[in-house]
Amino acid sequence: MADAGAERLIDFDATGPKNIHPDTPNVKRICMACLVNAAYILEINRHRIRGPNPPMASAWCEPFNYKVKHLLHSAVDGSIFGAVFAWSCVSALKHFHFHRPSVFPAIVIAFRGTIFSPANIISDLRDDFSLILQQINKVSRLDEALRVTKQMVKEYGAQNVCLAGHSLGAAIALKVGRIMAEKGLNLDAHLFNPPFFSLVSVKDEKLGIFIQKIRESAAGRLAKSRKDDAQTQATFIALQKWFPNLYINVSDPVSCNYLYYFRARQSFTAHSSIVNSVLYLLGRKAEPHHLLPSANLFINSSGPREFKVAHGLYQWWSEDTQVQAEQYSLNVQEFADLVNKFEKVTVSSSSQHSM
Repeated sequence: MADAGAERLIDFDATGPKNIHPDTPNVKRICMACLVNAAYILEINRHRIRGPNPPMASAWCEPFNYKVKHLLHSAVDGSIFGAVFAWSCVSALKHFHFHRPSVFPAIVIAFRGTIFSPANIISDLRDDFSLILQQINKVSRLDEALRVTKQMVKEYGAQNVCLAGHSLGAAIALKVGRIMAEKGLNLDAHLFNPPFFSLVSVKDEKLGIFIQKIRESAAGRLAKSRKDDAQTQATFIALQKWFPNLYINVSDPVSCNYLYYFRARQSFTAHSSIVNSVLYLLGRKAEPHHLLPSANLFINSSGPREFKVAHGLYQWWSEDTQVQAEQYSLNVQEFADLVNKFEKVTVSSSSQHSM
């Protein structure tokens, strides 16, 4: 969940999109990525410039006629992990826009990812590790993100509120959007490089034996904690009409497992099994917040292969990025099978990984 957007923060005129217009192809993707980038800048500038809306952040939101309405602060260290952007009529009039185009929501709640700076590294990595351990509810900033989202939905209506995030921020936006969708409120969501952790294989024999022993020890606890079919079906019914937009680079190991999840229906490999086993041994339960029955995938398969760039935010506000769009909607049995695979650990699969 690295801050792969920060390397290009400096100059909007040099790196930001040009000639922005509501009819520009992919303008919504570009806009959402720029607003998330503004959330990064707000926190970076907090240590340099006083005030809620420093010039650099403004340069990334005002071309789309958005203003900072509210900042989201971490309860742990006071850092800015997100911002509420409101579409501004005053700003629009300056650009001779007399109404808000339907492509631009009234409210965008944008969440940044990890920033590798002395001021942020401890708090951000703590939340990153919570994600890796599939314990999203332990992410410190989740409660504030959910509170603000509920407030904006109450004030503006669900149809006028949009969620956006990159990396760690995408995971937060996904969790918040999922909670709202389970209540029947399907928010528009644009999630850049959302984390989906899984290792492709385990070839080390000793590690394979270790996995098998953990699984065998956890088998009794696992058997007692399966969700019943009724609960899985209820979750499916609540989520099936929500189609979050996931932006994936095939060379990004943090998010590319969504491709296996939807295309091959088989992304639950060694890492998921190890994590689930350890959590069950500790009397805890993994939280499959990233499992979705429906989604719109936008796949960048021709972009950079280097991790820092493949996981970066820059590619998504670039007008030159070519993406392949795919829509998925699993049926209830497919979704139930994937949830069961996530929750269930079998000894037979561990022997396959150890070969």
